[in-house]
Amino acid sequence: MEELEKFIQTNRAAFDTAQPPSSVWAQIEKAIEPQQQTTARRIQLGFVFRRAAAAMLLLVIGIGIGFYLNGGNADAELLTLTDLSPEHAELETYYQSQVQLRMQQLVNYRQIADVEPDLEQLDAVYLELQEDLKSAPKGSEEQIIQAMIDNYKAKLSILERVLDRVQYTNPELTNPASDEISI
Repeated sequence: MEELEKFIQTNRAAFDTAQPPSSVWAQIEKAIEPQQQTTARRIQLGFVFRRAAAAMLLLVIGIGIGFYLNGGNADAELLTLTDLSPEHAELETYYQSQVQLRMQQLVNYRQIADVEPDLEQLDAVYLELQEDLKSAPKGSEEQIIQAMIDNYKAKLSILERVLDRVQYTNPELTNPASDEISI
């Protein structure tokens, strides 16, 4: 080692002034560039993935909070025709009273079981319409309101047809409640 150190000290000036050929530096740069580009891509992709993960986390948290805050009140927020305007409230009250009257008559005739599946199906459609009305875009509410009114009309029509059929086939049952009270 001492000989190497002596050689370096004696030729120090030659080391500082001598430069390697430019082809050596070109080869060194070629070897370094692909490594630097790969590292840069990894850093950029990692940065992008971290940002995307943070955004997704915030989105999931926001959705979770929204469901938590609105979860218990989803059914309570259903709109009825009464909630919309006085005219619609009158229509709804009229149709509800007429449906109740016809249903009571069918109960008296002991025929309500014939129409219960149809009425349940219409009730399910009405609930869907209420959900649609809650989230309807501006301008399309009137179509949904008309569908709700048509639902009431269909329910009333079914009940009237069954009542007509019962009264036609059994004319002696014009007042079924009086048949039950026989002394």
